[in-house]
Amino acid sequence: SARVSSGPWLSLSFENARLFIFENYCRIHQTISISTLSAKLGMDAETAEKWIVNMIRNARLDAKIDSKEGTVVMGTQFPSVYQQVIEKTKSLSKRAYDLSSLSRRAAAES
Repeated sequence: SARVSSGPWLSLSFENARLFIFENYCRIHQTISISTLSAKLGMDAETAEKWIVNMIRNARLDAKIDSKEGTVVMGTQFPSVYQQVIEKTKSLSKRAYDLSSLSRRAAAES
């Protein structure tokens, strides 16, 4: 099997990892230090700030950068009704699957 040690695939996976880290930090924290975030993203603070600005623009996040404080301030984001329905449906689907699995096991044991 061939290993990818450099090139576009490696940079793409680093970019996806950065995006994943950024999205999760944004979901968890209200105020995020750019220096902390830049360390997590593996970038210097200036590059990270530019990258974050682009992410806010492209993803249309409700966020602002406070350059004086060196922080990213997330706006309040409530899930849309559509997203809430999707999450509840996923939960119900999983519970129904678990219940049917238990029923089949109980029937097989009898």
